[in-house]
Amino acid sequence: MGLVERMHELQGRKPVALWAQELGINRSTLNKIYRGKRGPGRAVVRALVRRYPERRDEILSLFLSRNGDNRIQKESDRNQ
Repeated sequence: MGLVERMHELQGRKPVALWAQELGINRSTLNKIYRGKRGPGRAVVRALVRRYPERRDEILSLFLSRNGDNRIQKESDRNQ
């Protein structure tokens, strides 16, 4: 499971606007993440950790593994 999937799970049945407000992030940011227009950045990760401190390690691990995958992909693109 990736970070975006975990975010969907954590949101549950809450409307996007309410969940974004609880996290302290912009609703449009959350919508762009869900539509794949952008990834969850450090500010979103900080907001998730503030809201769910008991899941800190899991959230950070998902974020770091996603970013690590992106770096590996970029390196392989350069080698071609």
